[in-house]
Amino acid sequence: MNATNIFKKVVKKIECNDFTRTIILIGIAALTLLLIYNIGKYVGQILTNL
Repeated sequence: MNATNIFKKVVKKIECNDFTRTIILIGIAALTLLLIYNIGKYVGQILTNL
């Protein structure tokens, strides 16, 4: 039982309400972008300190 299977099951349950699913997907995308941005900033700091 991995994360993608759980995610797919959750999405299937939400499918009856497209609006809610869209909001959740936007939220996940925003969190992912924030994570990438923070990692990029951290890596940038390491590179400038070298």
